Amino acid sequence: MTSANLKTGIWVSAKQRQMNGDGPVLIALRKGDADAGTLILRVETPEGERLFSQGRTLDGEPCWYAVLDGRAVPPFEAAEYCEKRVRTDPDLWVLSLDLAAKADPEGPLLDLPVEAV
Repeated sequence: MTSANLKTGIWVSAKQRQMNGDGPVLIALRKGDADAGTLILRVETPEGERLFSQGRTLDGEPCWYAVLDGRAVPPFEAAEYCEKRVRTDPDLWVLSLDLAAKADPEGPLLDLPVEAV
C-alpha cells in the first residue's frame, strides 16, 4: 500500500511489528492475497467500529477512505460489511486496530492519511 511494488503481506507484517511493539494492536482478522490483496481496516473506538478501505488519492498516493459514511457501527455490523466485501473480493485482507486509547483518533491511520469521500 505504501508502494506499487510492496506486497500486501509484507506491508501488513511490517505494520504489525511496528504497531504491536509499543502501541495499539494490529490484527489480521482475514488474510487475503499476499501479493496484491486490498485492505479493509476495522478501527475499534469507544463509540464502536469505524471502517476504512484502502485507496489512492488523485495524485496516486496511498490513503484510507472511510466507509459507511465514516460512522461508528456495532461490531456485528462491521463484520457483516466485511463478509459482503469478501464475497465479491476473495483476495481482501481484513485488519483490526484498537484505537480506544489513542490520543488522536482523527489523525493518520497506520501512517497514511484518511481522505474525504
